[in-house]
Parts: sequence; structure tokens; C-alpha cells
Amino acid sequence: MRSLKELQDKMFQDILQNNKDTDYLSHAHRISAYGGGYYKRLEDSIRYKFSTLVWYADPTSLNLLIEKFVRKSPPDHYNINFYGLNFANFLQEEKADPVWIDLAITQANLHLSRYGKKHPSIDLQNYAHVPSEKWTNATFTFQPFVRIFTTTHPTQVIFNAKAKNLEKPTLQKENKFFFTHKSEGKVYFESQDKIEHEILSALLEGATLSQAIANAPLEFVEKLFETFHKWQSYGLITDIQFYE
Repeated sequence: MRSLKELQDKMFQDILQNNKDTDYLSHAHRISAYGGGYYKRLEDSIRYKFSTLVWYADPTSLNLLIEKFVRKSPPDHYNINFYGLNFANFLQEEKADPVWIDLAITQANLHLSRYGKKHPSIDLQNYAHVPSEKWTNATFTFQPFVRIFTTTHPTQVIFNAKAKNLEKPTLQKENKFFFTHKSEGKVYFESQDKIEHEILSALLEGATLSQAIANAPLEFVEKLFETFHKWQSYGLITDIQFYE
């Protein structure tokens, strides 16, 4: 059998010369020549998607986990951009550092948000004439790029440290609730309190406003307008439907 370098050199020259007479190259030869490159491409895809995790984690341990993940997780999507978004689940199975898991959760959601489409958003001022009683049965449509997720550590601290080239911080356990938004092609994630998170989650699932705020404390309901104004300022709402 030819050496790996000989096979790669021969294939490269055949491609350059548009030589289609490649009977010399068996299926086994193809696997030998390019199998390693295929795995490397998948591993590099993981490192790109989870770049903040790569920056934060111990490189030796993380590289071993990435290699193991790729070897047991064949692509289930034709587009490599969507490969490995379940990496956090794998890290949980491997009992990895909880902070690593939270970083993987965060970056997977940011990645999906980045590929979510952006539609024209609405101006709530255009609905100022709608009677207050009609708002109770209103449903809201949000931008496809809006994602909500929870972590057990404040992962934004790590993102900030990386962006400012600071030392890697040590995080204390703290349940956090996040949503994503997009501006000028860049994706951001922002923390929110538990009540706001639950309301946004319900609205994203198609609940009416009255259903979404049914269990919210009175003090939050009273400042609901501020919450909607924030969502509007980020251009998150694309449509409102009112039902009798």
C-alpha cells in the first residue's frame, strides 16, 4: 500500500490535472488519505463554535473530550455549521466541569441565534389605540434569533474576561437566566430575572399575555410596560395578534 503522503500527493496532482482515471485509489486508500482530515475538520468546528470554552478550559482535558465526542458523534446535519451543538449534553454525560457545561450551553445558544433570521420589528406606539382589555388575549411573535437558556454559573463573567484579556475568573455557583438579541450582525446575551424569563418563555411558546403573567407577582405586572419597552428596543417583537 502506498504511504499516506504518496496517496495525498497523487490525489492532489490528479485534481489539478482533472485526471479522472483514479482506479488506483481504492475505498481503503481514500479513507487512509483523508479520514484524519475529516475528523480534524469536525474537531476544528467544535473549537470554533465553543471558542470561549476553549479559552477557559484546561486544553489537554478539553482536547481529549473533543476527540472522544467527534469519534462517537457522526454529523446529523449536512451543514457543518450545525455540527456539535449538543456538545453540552456530551460534557454532562462525561461529568465535565459544570462551568464548562454552562459555557457550552451559552455558546450553542449564541451560535443558533447568530444563524436565526432577522425580520422587521414592530413599534408598540402603533398599538397605543388598542383597548387595555384586548391585551389580555394578545399573542406575540418574536424574532427567530431570540433564544432563552439557563445556566448554573454567571458565564457572562468569563466572556467579559476573555474580551478584555483578563485572567480567567473563578466562578461561584449562581443560577442565571439569559436571552439573546442581535444588533448590526452581532449576537449578545443578557441576564434577566426569573419572572421575566418565565414570561418570555411562555410567550415564545404561544401563550396569551394573560396566561404568561398568570403567576407573576403584582409588582412585576405593574412594570410590565418597561419589560416590553426593553424587548422593543432590541427589536425582538415582530407581530402581535389580538383575540376575542
